[in-house]
Amino acid sequence: MEKFPIGDIFHDAIGLRLSAERSDVYGRFGLATIQDHPEYQLIGYRGSISVTHYLIIKMNDVLYEGENGFLQHFEAFLSNLDKMHASGAAGVTGAATLVGLGLAGCAPSLRAGCIVGAVGGVISLIGGLIGEAYYYHSGVKPEMEALISLFQTIDLNR
Repeated sequence: MEKFPIGDIFHDAIGLRLSAERSDVYGRFGLATIQDHPEYQLIGYRGSISVTHYLIIKMNDVLYEGENGFLQHFEAFLSNLDKMHASGAAGVTGAATLVGLGLAGCAPSLRAGCIVGAVGGVISLIGGLIGEAYYYHSGVKPEMEALISLFQTIDLNR
């Protein structure tokens, strides 16, 4: 740990032995326990495609584990990301189901089933997209901003 500053941002975590690694599906934010020093946590966020920012912080630090700390925002970020993805998936599943039912009923209903299935499918897709946008703007984006802000606060105060 000598080459890794505690509480200061660094950009290369190669050489740190990590366990219990967690990140979002996009790899934008993550955390892991430092194997040789389990009282410390490595937190990180990818600022761009080629730059990831890392910090080492004590696991019992209020800025990490406390109310409104990094861990709480990380968990909320993951939860909102799951809700956003579930909303989009529900829209696609609903659309596929309605279109499939419409096609199955197309000939017997003299094409009315096709029209109902197509319209219902489009409405379902739009609903899924609206749900995704809602969860992004009301949950995912604010938590991303909070995580980056906390990261910078930790860097300034530790």
